[in-house]
Amino acid sequence: MMVRNASNILVATTYTDVSGKYSFSNLPLGTYSIYPESMGLNSTAWGSITINPLITSVNGIDFKQTSTAIKPNTSGIASVASSQSFTIFPNPSNGEFTIQWDNSIPGNAIVDVTNITGQHVYNTALNLDASGRKELNLSQLEPGIYFINITSGNNRYYQKLMIQK
Repeated sequence: MMVRNASNILVATTYTDVSGKYSFSNLPLGTYSIYPESMGLNSTAWGSITINPLITSVNGIDFKQTSTAIKPNTSGIASVASSQSFTIFPNPSNGEFTIQWDNSIPGNAIVDVTNITGQHVYNTALNLDASGRKELNLSQLEPGIYFINITSGNNRYYQKLMIQK
């Protein structure tokens, strides 16, 4: 496994253990992409992982290997926090969807949406008020799989969103 920074410079490498687990430690603050590597296989990076003073670790970045390739395992996305306090519905959607949160979570959240190649396609701030929900309209995006990254305080949540038209 390799980590490259936003300038595509290699900053760390590691090996997976027998169960496929891996970790990187002591990465400086910044935005990174994780690249799996195996001889003879095509690989796709997991892009746009940001380490900042509030988000110091990210878990659940998994890859799936076939006989010809290694790709991000989009069904294996896990939250950094111990419980999922945000949900997205409907999913799949036409690009119009609702983010629902536990209305006991006060404060603000940042919603960052990336496509399957790690490109940022949408970013907004949310006020986590007592309503517990916010409608978003991303119908201008092409059909495909997108990753919704929600940062609230010290917690970061990931949800996969499929847009179908």
